[in-house]
Amino acid sequence: MHDPKALEGARKALRSMVRYCNDIYECIRDVEAIIIATDWPECRKLDLDRAKNLVHTPLIVDRRRILIPEHARSKGFEYLGIGLSPEY
Repeated sequence: MHDPKALEGARKALRSMVRYCNDIYECIRDVEAIIIATDWPECRKLDLDRAKNLVHTPLIVDRRRILIPEHARSKGFEYLGIGLSPEY
């Protein structure tokens, strides 16, 4: 989990059930999917080329719809924006 504002509270609530990271790229290393649940600048500025080399599976689930689907797909990611039809 990477959330610069909520990390401390999450540690108290979730304890050891989650892996906590101070760096977004550390957080996505070897994951099956990148789940974007906040619209922090770090998420908006995610370097998709760098991210693609870190993830196990190139899948982005964008709950906030902050990324441009076509851009993510052009970088080799499957992109799912919550509230968007699968064709979009």
